[in-house]
Amino acid sequence: MISNSAPEGVAAGKTISTEAALRYVVELKTTYDGPNREEYVCEIDQFADDFRKKHGPQVPVAEAYAILKDLEARFGRVE
Repeated sequence: MISNSAPEGVAAGKTISTEAALRYVVELKTTYDGPNREEYVCEIDQFADDFRKKHGPQVPVAEAYAILKDLEARFGRVE
């Protein structure tokens, strides 16, 4: 689940480390038990690589929060 404190960080203009923002996304690979697992894992890896290249070591909380909400819609709830 995405932290309920994220909106507070959004309002404060804070940043989060890219790796912290990706932690739950990358963990989705280990818990996925559906069809086309290889394709699913590949898509997660590609997303994570692109995210790292785009944002470097830090990402604004507002952007990370929006991205994680989108990922929850695409891949399921982030725990």
